[in-house]
Amino acid sequence: MDNDYNIDLGEIASTIRSHEVIVLRFVTVGQRLLLDFRCSDIDGPAVRLVEPVKSVQERYANLRKIRPRFRDPRRS
Repeated sequence: MDNDYNIDLGEIASTIRSHEVIVLRFVTVGQRLLLDFRCSDIDGPAVRLVEPVKSVQERYANLRKIRPRFRDPRRS
């Protein structure tokens, strides 16, 4: 990769496999990319841009609002 960041692709893949919800922050973009892998018979997985939040509690509240039929994700 052509940048000054050390990126551990194995660690990224492991995180994606082991978490229900992931929020990615990009240095040049103000919003965050939310990947929510939870799904049911009614709702599929979700990928959406979300605003930054000030705390984990605020992110959970935001998730409850945008994905109301799902319980809170497991905490790792």
